[in-house]
Amino acid sequence: MNAEENVISLYKQGASTKVIEKQGVCSSAKARKILITEGLYESPRTAEVSKLVNSGLTTTQIAERLGIGVKAVNAYLPYKKGIYNSDTPTENAVRIRKHRSN
Repeated sequence: MNAEENVISLYKQGASTKVIEKQGVCSSAKARKILITEGLYESPRTAEVSKLVNSGLTTTQIAERLGIGVKAVNAYLPYKKGIYNSDTPTENAVRIRKHRSN
């Protein structure tokens, strides 16, 4: 079972993102991002960010409106290109993997 499947399975069994992190599966932030992407996690902040994205605002505009950083906004959005360790990585992901393996 890969990390994404493990996160989803543990969450469906009632584990919080903090518990998932403590079990060493991945960080709480990554677990939350996986769950958001799968449509399994929502909080007032994710709902607010999603609503603003759907209204056409950019992440920079959302960050300014909410008084948070762009990285924080991105943390509450689903993955766009897929999950980490994809079987069909982007060119950039291939370069990063090659660099990390050296």
